[in-house]
Amino acid sequence: MTMEFSVIIPVFNEQSFINRSTDHVKTVFRNTRHEIVIVDGDEHSSTLKKITAKDIKKVSSSPGRAVQMNTGAHHSVGEILIFLHADTELPTDSPTLIEKALGQKVKAGAFNVKIDSKYLILRMISKSSSLHSRLTGHPYGYQIHFFDSDYFFRIGKYKEIPLMEDIEIMQLK
Repeated sequence: MTMEFSVIIPVFNEQSFINRSTDHVKTVFRNTRHEIVIVDGDEHSSTLKKITAKDIKKVSSSPGRAVQMNTGAHHSVGEILIFLHADTELPTDSPTLIEKALGQKVKAGAFNVKIDSKYLILRMISKSSSLHSRLTGHPYGYQIHFFDSDYFFRIGKYKEIPLMEDIEIMQLK
């Protein structure tokens, strides 16, 4: 089964590392059909202006993570939608893991978050987020959500609320 992936990255003033982020996504998905959709919530499109790659889909949006992710989904063509924060890295075998999960009739999922930091508090957040996900079945947004595209739209997309849209949508799955 060969699926097309849309990696959607909502951004706001993340120009200092956006190219590193898109390069990482390209490396992970190098052997798959994919697109990268960057959705900038800054009225000046500051992050979009710093993107050097020509094959990135650049979209301006109203600010707000849920608004931006929904906007990115509407501009995507992939069968699989992946929502990634610009400062978060995908597992190197993401395409295989996602295809395997979706091949088992799963319609949505998430990866555990791993924060590699010298700061103990960030490492603790990483471990507690993964534990929370395992115990409740409700991952946070930093855990990289993925959805079957049709399913994402059928359940109503991300609820456009200021916080916790990641928790809210994963309770629907």
